[in-house]
Amino acid sequence: MLNSKSVKKMIKRFADDGLCAEEGVRIGLERLAFGAVNDVIEVVMSEEGVASHKIKTMNFFNVSEIKKVKGGGVEIKLFDRQKAMEKLLEIYEKNENSSSAQEFLSALKGAAAEVTEKVED
Repeated sequence: MLNSKSVKKMIKRFADDGLCAEEGVRIGLERLAFGAVNDVIEVVMSEEGVASHKIKTMNFFNVSEIKKVKGGGVEIKLFDRQKAMEKLLEIYEKNENSSSAQEFLSALKGAAAEVTEKVED
């Protein structure tokens, strides 16, 4: 994976922006933990399919695997958000004092409360 052009390009971009590799990992984990999956759902729910020019602009960062299954279907697996959050918490605890980890947990609780409120409405 480290030999792929896209990964090398991303590492170079992080270096050019003054970000260390660990910062890049943190950003990626945040995208996995909190990123939208709307584009994936749009592709899955589309009955006519999605035009190739539109697919090129869609966000599939959270997709871990795409596989054709027997019978003509397609299986799409997403990265585990909970594992990404656990890894983020480990990073926060390792690099900063526990107040940052507490801020992270508070943010998660706040986001969960917002989701609960929307569901109840």
